Amino acid sequence: YGGVSNTGWIANYTDIDTVTYDTENSNIVDGITMKTEGEGSSAVTKCFFPVTVMGNQPFQGSNTQLVVGDYGNRFTHNITIAILDNGPKLSNEVLDNLANGRFVMALENDFRDANNTNRYSIYGLAKGLKATNISRDLYENEAAWIVELAEEGNPKSETFVDPTIMSNLI
Repeated sequence: YGGVSNTGWIANYTDIDTVTYDTENSNIVDGITMKTEGEGSSAVTKCFFPVTVMGNQPFQGSNTQLVVGDYGNRFTHNITIAILDNGPKLSNEVLDNLANGRFVMALENDFRDANNTNRYSIYGLAKGLKATNISRDLYENEAAWIVELAEEGNPKSETFVDPTIMSNLI
């Protein structure tokens, strides 16, 4: 069966310093280093932040599509987030930033193989996820904000993160 956990993790694309891939399978990330801001005892390392989507089908509408090109094929990754909140703080600190930033997002898959290598999928590492839609209908979807993020032109169909690496980032 498919689907993902109710909690995903998001980071600013520019907060990622380095990414390394498994030498035998380049669709597996075996290292991510986050940037550090400040110096000495006041230094703060950037991190991934949790995003929890309530409901029986969290991140519903998220998908991957092949895009056929003239000189090579690529993939578009779409992540849909429903935000069941509204107010000035949300608008200022979340929605306005989502509208204008680039992001990387990790989701925890419900179906896992025997070795747990597909536990976490990560999107946006190639070019960053960007907002393609942020909308709210006061009479639909329990008046939730629906945020759609997309990364176009990724050469990989799916990228997975080693679970031990992911546990260090969240």
